[in-house]
Amino acid sequence: MNGEVAAADQGTMVWLVCPPRIASLALALLAPTAVAAQASCTAETYTTVCRSGARELRIIRNTISPSGQYGVAWEVPRDGGLEERVVDGAADGSRTAGRPDGTKKSAAAVSNFQVRLSDGTPIRKLVGEYPGDRPFYNHREIEVTWSADDRYVAVLNQGKCTTEVSEVYAVGDAASKPVSLVSVCKSATRAEVARRRRKAGDEYLARVSVSSIGNDGTITAKCSMEMIKKDNFGVGVRVNVAPERNGLKARLIEARLCGEDDERGSCATRQPQD
Repeated sequence: MNGEVAAADQGTMVWLVCPPRIASLALALLAPTAVAAQASCTAETYTTVCRSGARELRIIRNTISPSGQYGVAWEVPRDGGLEERVVDGAADGSRTAGRPDGTKKSAAAVSNFQVRLSDGTPIRKLVGEYPGDRPFYNHREIEVTWSADDRYVAVLNQGKCTTEVSEVYAVGDAASKPVSLVSVCKSATRAEVARRRRKAGDEYLARVSVSSIGNDGTITAKCSMEMIKKDNFGVGVRVNVAPERNGLKARLIEARLCGEDDERGSCATRQPQD
């Protein structure tokens, strides 16, 4: 059957006669081809999950942008260790990479991403390793604040006494370097820290709480500075971030010392969400 290829047409076998030189090409065209796995996002019991082949990206609750176009996700480690939270004997559908309290026992790193929800595409890897669906666990919390137009996002990973990650990103621009709000806070509180420091070696820990981000990149936040069991104070700041060359740059607009129990304006502390 030199140069002949069989083709099916509605159940009828038809013989196509091809010149010998192109017979192999015709066979290649008719052979089944591998199709790359396409990512897709599905709303599940507790959150939205985006899958592409074996890869699973789980959207952390309360991190979706105002338009619904983006979310912040953690990637399920390939080594397993996935745990489901149980409340009063029933699973609530949320999962963590490790223990249900958010502490991690998996040996693999947990990566976080900004994800486009329309097709499940991770468009930027983020700083930090937050390991679960819930925005708040024992001594661990993630706070995500968006500008109303989805242009900017602040992602804060909170530990027991300090902010471990405090990056502000230009959304969708993977090449742009983020701004660290902890660095901004340390700069804004340097003079007050120097005035209060009682001896060499004393160290203040910084905890940042973002109230809002404007479409123009203006951030309102509170910088809480604490020297464990010795001293603490807060400074409310307004800072503007804007793209310059290949990264965001921050400019401090205002800093004011907060009074005790002061929750006005930039001195307001954001409360955990669940």
